Amino acid sequence: LRPISSAPFVSSHYVGVMPSSSPSSSSPVPEPLLKVLLYGGAPFFGWPFKPALNAVAGEKYERAYAHFRQDHQDPFNLFFHCLCLVFQLGFNYGLLSEVGKAVAKLTGSGEKVADLVPMATTAAWSWTLLRARNAPLVVRIASVAALGLAHSLKNSIPEWWRELSWATGVVEMMAVQVFVMNKGDTSGRGRPPFNLRQLLGLVAVRSALRLGAERCAAGSLASIRARLVVNALLATWMAKVAQDPFAAKSGGKATKTPFVLGLVGWLQAVATEQP
Repeated sequence: LRPISSAPFVSSHYVGVMPSSSPSSSSPVPEPLLKVLLYGGAPFFGWPFKPALNAVAGEKYERAYAHFRQDHQDPFNLFFHCLCLVFQLGFNYGLLSEVGKAVAKLTGSGEKVADLVPMATTAAWSWTLLRARNAPLVVRIASVAALGLAHSLKNSIPEWWRELSWATGVVEMMAVQVFVMNKGDTSGRGRPPFNLRQLLGLVAVRSALRLGAERCAAGSLASIRARLVVNALLATWMAKVAQDPFAAKSGGKATKTPFVLGLVGWLQAVATEQP
């Protein structure tokens, strides 16, 4: 894939979200519901219903490409997107796998039903991506191949979630360094030189917090009742912040967007013993 072209990453974003961050003016889906469906199940995550949602309320690939290319010309930024693509698809399919298992358990069904949610997602999005004819063919094929690889690892991700929560600390602290400490944006304009010592310090702090959580808080909210409460509160909060997912109305406060869970979601996972 061409490292300076944004086309591959447009297709990767296409997997999880409609080509437009805002609904079409002619959308038959009410905007509050549309935003919950788009961002409530984790921003940029693919779900089997999103291709249908995109068909009735989305915009064209050209608009996605124009918006993405406008703000993602910096090679360093695209490097971040390479990392995010790996973690995004991996955790996406880990979640789909767990949802499928939960559905199978609730219905008393077997493994075939457990595989239904990730299989439906892979099939729906592969068809959608292959039909995005204005995207280069190699990009469409690579996008479907990435889906297939993530699908094949869907059962392994939940098994390794504890170990992976250490690895994600590096990506999290890179985001803190670029977007919080250095006040950067997606364009890369005015970005200060990469500071490895600063990053290593941030990763050390994050690792210490992870170790402390493992020793002091692991399983503290793992009872069925505690999980139900935590998950209900999380779902309610996600539905609320999904109405302003990029904090445009709140002055850019990251704590009021779904993306903040990218930094603190691991803590909830450790406390509730949920992947």
